[in-house]
Amino acid sequence: LYERDGAFQLYVTDLQPDGAGAKALALEQLKKKLTAMGVFDSSAKRPLPAMPQKIGMITSDTGAALQDVKNVIGRRYPIGHLLVYPALVQGENAANSVCHAIQAAERDSCDVLIVGRGGGAAEDLQAFNTEAVIMAIYHCTIPVVSAVGHETDWTLADAAADLRAPTPSAAAELAVPDVQHLMQTVQELGRRQEAAVIRIFQQKEQELRRMQDKLLLASPQQRQQAAQLELQHIRERLEHGINRTLERCSTQLMQQAERLDMLSPLKILGRGYALVYHGEDLIHSGAQVQTGDLLRIQLARESVYARVAEEKEGTGHGI
Repeated sequence: LYERDGAFQLYVTDLQPDGAGAKALALEQLKKKLTAMGVFDSSAKRPLPAMPQKIGMITSDTGAALQDVKNVIGRRYPIGHLLVYPALVQGENAANSVCHAIQAAERDSCDVLIVGRGGGAAEDLQAFNTEAVIMAIYHCTIPVVSAVGHETDWTLADAAADLRAPTPSAAAELAVPDVQHLMQTVQELGRRQEAAVIRIFQQKEQELRRMQDKLLLASPQQRQQAAQLELQHIRERLEHGINRTLERCSTQLMQQAERLDMLSPLKILGRGYALVYHGEDLIHSGAQVQTGDLLRIQLARESVYARVAEEKEGTGHGI
């Protein structure tokens, strides 16, 4: 201190921020540090199990968050077993309490772990912004769902967890499936499987019928029946052809017979004419016979014999 000049000199060996601004700066510095370490990388996030058997819950055993989680799991997933790990969620010892609860859940081999609490002031959520809690969540062997505060609240624990939920109730809905939906899914799968089996049976039945038809067509008995049927068809066609040929020939024969009948001398004789034979010779004139010759006269239906008695001039011989 220099009284004469009214001045003083201050040597600083250690400088630390104080107040609300100091806490925000410290939180931002911690966030940058953990980000550089890859704690918040999306590639490190693990999927939640589809049907967990053991569901761990780290929260205050006197808070409303625990009751909300119990109600949601009891309604949606009554077959699940909820293991509660009570912990301090605010105050100086809250961070250590939460870390010990995470270790206990790992020893019990929980399938999924919900870490959270109800809403509160920023100071009340401070335990979930500590490096110890964040690293415990990051190194936890169980998939972690963070549900710290209300929907508008945000902590570094939310960024480090595998999944963030806006509220503890929402965390319970994300951690377990809805058994009613599962039953509907199982029923739908059963109907689809039944329909698929029916289609397969129908296809196999059709294939079996086609194979039976092929075997039947290839069997000697079937081939023999087919040959007999073909032979019967040939026989029928042959008989039909023969009958048509006979009918045609009969018609032609009748036509020729009619023509011959029209040209037959008997037709002429039937009109009153006669044929005169001397022996086997047909008499065309009187010069072919002499008195006393025996002649045969052919009428239409019968023959008569006559002897030449005399010859008359101009009229030929007399009978």
